[in-house]
Amino acid sequence: MEYLSEGSSIYLNIFINYNFEKDLISGVKNIIKKAKDGELIEELLTEKDIIENLYIKEIPPFDIVLRTGGIDKINEILPFHFANAKIIFNKDLFLNINNNFFDLILKKYILEIRNFAS
Repeated sequence: MEYLSEGSSIYLNIFINYNFEKDLISGVKNIIKKAKDGELIEELLTEKDIIENLYIKEIPPFDIVLRTGGIDKINEILPFHFANAKIIFNKDLFLNINNNFFDLILKKYILEIRNFAS
């Protein structure tokens, strides 16, 4: 990938059968327990506290979300992590996607002008 600068990294996270609702419920239960134990003060609760109690707390925010299989909706995935991501819907199943497809997506992403809402 000659268009990446030297030392750059690309991370690919694949979520199979991930359910954000279950993750969020588990995270809320952890937060409630921490509040009861005095480890967390309700008035000081932040988005960071919520994310730190999810299963996927170690994963940085996404730049690109690829939804495969011909389904053009986002369901049961990570709203906190893809708030500013480019979302791409593709009709192919994930196993049918090759390196050339990923290369094309990354080139387009790097060259695209992105405006972030405030």
